[in-house]
Amino acid sequence: MSAKLTGLLSHMGLGTEPREGQAECMALLVKRKQHLFVSLPPGGGKTMICVLHALLLQRDRIGHFVLLVTPVASSAQQVAQKAIKSGVPAVSTTSIGHKKDRPWFDAASVIRAEIETPGTVRLVSTTPEKLARDLSFRAAIEHAVSQGILAAIYVD
Repeated sequence: MSAKLTGLLSHMGLGTEPREGQAECMALLVKRKQHLFVSLPPGGGKTMICVLHALLLQRDRIGHFVLLVTPVASSAQQVAQKAIKSGVPAVSTTSIGHKKDRPWFDAASVIRAEIETPGTVRLVSTTPEKLARDLSFRAAIEHAVSQGILAAIYVD
């Protein structure tokens, strides 16, 4: 494992050894491969790979963000909180709140701000229901895709 990956894992408080299957995925992220399909068992560390990708974007100051779609609202909120603790600007769109107090608020306006000012947010976590039902949020994601600033979509 490279020193770069070991350093990122350590920065995130995850020790220095990846779980089985994670090292190859993380190496591809570091090399900036375009498409990556990850299939790991439950608890295998797929979500951590998503947060790591967002951390790489933050560290390298690349004006892009990743979208995580997870079936459980509490998981989306926990991922956003974990990312923030790792120094990654993140939001969860599962409920509405004030961004200074909680990382879970409607993110359509944040995505629009990211388009205007890259680096505002690196990780947006949501649920399939939110993506399907919130037309404003979906329009903001589609616009981000058309602008080329959505780095990846992760479905957990």
